[in-house]
Amino acid sequence: MEATEGLIRALELSQELSDTELMGVVVAQMLEVVAGELAERADRPGISFSLLRALVDLRPAQRPSSLLALVQQAESVYGADPHHVESAMELQVALVAADARTELRVRQVELWRERARHAEGILRTTFLEKALDVARTHALSDLARELRVELQAVTEEDLGLKAISAEVQIDRAKLEQFHHAFVAFDTWQQSLAAFGAYGPPGGEPDAFEKAVERQMRDHPIPYSVHKVVLDTDLGIPVFHAIDEASHKLAAMAQSRWMSSRFWAISAVAVLERIEDHYGRPAHEELTIWFTTDLIDEGTAERIARAFELWWDDHPDESAHLLVPRLETAIRSLAREAGLPIIREPYAGKPGGVRPLGELLHALRPSFPLPGWPVHLYHLLSDPLSLNLRNVIAHGIRARIERTDAALLLHAAAYLRTLGVERAPDSGSDA
Repeated sequence: MEATEGLIRALELSQELSDTELMGVVVAQMLEVVAGELAERADRPGISFSLLRALVDLRPAQRPSSLLALVQQAESVYGADPHHVESAMELQVALVAADARTELRVRQVELWRERARHAEGILRTTFLEKALDVARTHALSDLARELRVELQAVTEEDLGLKAISAEVQIDRAKLEQFHHAFVAFDTWQQSLAAFGAYGPPGGEPDAFEKAVERQMRDHPIPYSVHKVVLDTDLGIPVFHAIDEASHKLAAMAQSRWMSSRFWAISAVAVLERIEDHYGRPAHEELTIWFTTDLIDEGTAERIARAFELWWDDHPDESAHLLVPRLETAIRSLAREAGLPIIREPYAGKPGGVRPLGELLHALRPSFPLPGWPVHLYHLLSDPLSLNLRNVIAHGIRARIERTDAALLLHAAAYLRTLGVERAPDSGSDA
């Protein structure tokens, strides 16, 4: 490789000197080395491809006539490794006419696709993603569509993943004391208000980010390799962490996910205790309590019904009923904050509503604590975290369990604290 680097540098110097005779001598030596490597079929592709790349980078008039044939020979010699074949194809793209490049790109896609067919586990998905990336980059729309279908057909069982678990010891007496604190009030209204006021799970963004950064600094190995984040329901890749910034983004989303999961266990216990301690609130009273200047009576009635369904052990129905009402309340808050919640028609395209995640980001200054819009985003819209609004709206999961539904009820109780309760008779604020 030192000799190879010497030849490449010699070629650069001959170009800088504009010495065509000297350049011809260097090019001849480079061709001789490449031909020798390919003839020996030695497992040293770095030598051949480094020299071939330097020759391909010459101006067309300076390239040797045998260059394309050598590149094609390199593809044949190193064809056992798809990465080397791809390197050869990339060099050929620079050498062939424009109308022949599409055929090369199709071959490149089919190369990774074929490798995926013979691969197992996560490697199969990786090869399919590689094929899709090439197809998408070079506007091979039909192939890209076929590859997306193949990707979504990969099941979690196909990936051959293994579960890694850990245990955390929690003092039962302290946990009991924590849960009891939510029902140490005179009325269920006060208890539900305390339930909604608790949080946000995971804490405030600044402290949370510093904790993640400390974790990455203290345990750097997991953040130094390429990480693929899979959708927990579909089992398909949704994110690649390849550098410090992307690893940090994935780590923060995962930490928020875990914080919410821990809180969900307590949220279930608290909701059960509220019913046991105070009895089931009357539907009308629960509706009145949820009716505020941000939550209209119709929405409040549906939220009340979602609580009743959860207490009746129908968490899936509760979650499906509740999610659109949470979005209604958040959009109402955005209107009150003077933010646009719609997109106007433009350039022949129809208008519509702004995405929920975008609204939550814009709403951050309007929340009393910055951690709450962050938690709501991870809970409802973040594809790297719980993402329950989209999981439910797109019908991705067969059933929403009690813990996830309890997190949604907690969000409803919190959003109720942002509004001013209305008097039930006159409709004026109370």
